[in-house]
Amino acid sequence: MFAETAYLFRHAVVRDAAYGLQPPSERAVLHGLALDILEALPGMSPEPIALELARHARTAHEGGVEPERYAAAERRYLRMGGDFARFNYDYPAALESIQRLHGLLADDLPARAIAADMLADVLQRLGRWTDSLPCFEEVRAHASNPEMVGRALVHLAWAGIEGGEPVDELVTEGQAIAEKCDSHRLRIAFMMVRAHRMAHDGDHAAAAREMQGVIDYAARTSDLAQQVVGHANAAQYESEAGHPQAAEAHLDAAERLCQSPKMRHHRAAIVKARAQAAIRGGDFTTALRFAREAAAIGADTGGRGLLAGSLCEAAVALTGLQRHLEAFETLQQARELIAETADTLLAVSWLQAYARLMRAWGKTSQAVPLFEEGLRELQGRVPQQSMESLHAELASLRSG
Repeated sequence: MFAETAYLFRHAVVRDAAYGLQPPSERAVLHGLALDILEALPGMSPEPIALELARHARTAHEGGVEPERYAAAERRYLRMGGDFARFNYDYPAALESIQRLHGLLADDLPARAIAADMLADVLQRLGRWTDSLPCFEEVRAHASNPEMVGRALVHLAWAGIEGGEPVDELVTEGQAIAEKCDSHRLRIAFMMVRAHRMAHDGDHAAAAREMQGVIDYAARTSDLAQQVVGHANAAQYESEAGHPQAAEAHLDAAERLCQSPKMRHHRAAIVKARAQAAIRGGDFTTALRFAREAAAIGADTGGRGLLAGSLCEAAVALTGLQRHLEAFETLQQARELIAETADTLLAVSWLQAYARLMRAWGKTSQAVPLFEEGLRELQGRVPQQSMESLHAELASLRSG
């Protein structure tokens, strides 16, 4: 061992041993002192190290050192660090810190609702859509900011449409908030909900027209994120209406708008949409390229749902290219991720991709038991329309 390596190793051992020998009460004092010193450093930017600052504050107040001051500091830095982590794609750190913040605010429901809103965002970025819904219900019930309540109603209405549930009450409540707050963003969001309902009812052309209104409104109010989402949704509706060129134009427009590193998760959705469009057009080579690009972004940013969905698209493309074994292995990767996210819509996509593969591979009889198991797990958890489609797939597999 080189002398320098030996010194560093021994230094780490000595440091850890010395720390462990400190009585908890003295340790708490030292952590409080460390926080005070770091806060006093001139020109220090706290956001990148906020979660470390929160750890110092936590150890201090749990050790009995100025409990009120350091407990307040921990909450402040957990919120700051959670925001920094989620907007820099460190979703595991964001989830851990915001969950702790949420638990610490049990006696302050309006503040806890803000944490619930942050938590819902992280869960959705991870692809855990179902887990995010109770957070939005909490925001709706306890948030003091009406615009935050309106955003929660948008998400609840969107999920309700996909679940085949009545959403008129949610939409009416949300639109009233949008007008009371004079919020362009909320008005745009509920226009998107209206388009989503049109598409869910099968009128994709009308949904695309409504979404063009969204895009125009977002452009007039300089809302970049809503423009990107509007173009992405419009592309989907145009494609489903049988207008591939119009869909491609919307995807091109969206991609031009989301070149900032902060918008990588938006760009990933665009790339994934290109993969879906290529699949519909039978261009499986192009579809595979885009699906793998979207999967890479999902892996880099920690978006587990994005990664799982992109792997399903990649498996469909590989099936079209008759690379059956590779498609099967890709679906196995996706299946583990979907179990982790517990996302039912992703589970539906996986079963559809699996049926497509096994039919093309000539192994329909082998596919039936696993498909039946998947249907049992989804019973009562997905819209009736999706279940009917899956039962039709099962009948096709059984008939060979």
